[in-house]
Amino acid sequence: IYATNFAPATVSGAPAALTFYTNTIAATNLVVGTNVIAVEVHQSTATSSDIGWEMELDGITATPVRANITRLGANTVIYWTDSSFALEQSPDAGTPSWTPAATNSPVPVDTSGLIRIFRLKK
Repeated sequence: IYATNFAPATVSGAPAALTFYTNTIAATNLVVGTNVIAVEVHQSTATSSDIGWEMELDGITATPVRANITRLGANTVIYWTDSSFALEQSPDAGTPSWTPAATNSPVPVDTSGLIRIFRLKK
């Protein structure tokens, strides 16, 4: 297939035109640093006046990393198991301004009235 090849058929109608296709590639196909993904979209004729394209690339880990919160005696603690992540906090969920909270798990949490939002960040 070359950039000058036409698509073998026309896709029309909402169901066909709105069909999303997925593909999975192993992370071993990527390199550390910048990766480039090249894409071509082929029209069925040289005079076709419409085209649609949307792409999303999601990276997922084999085992999701989760922050857990629990009571430990009279204290509340947040803990996680992957040491390559650090805990961040924000006082506002609407417009978060993230600041470091801790780099090591577990972390005691003061629950005396402050509202904070937490996330794990690599």
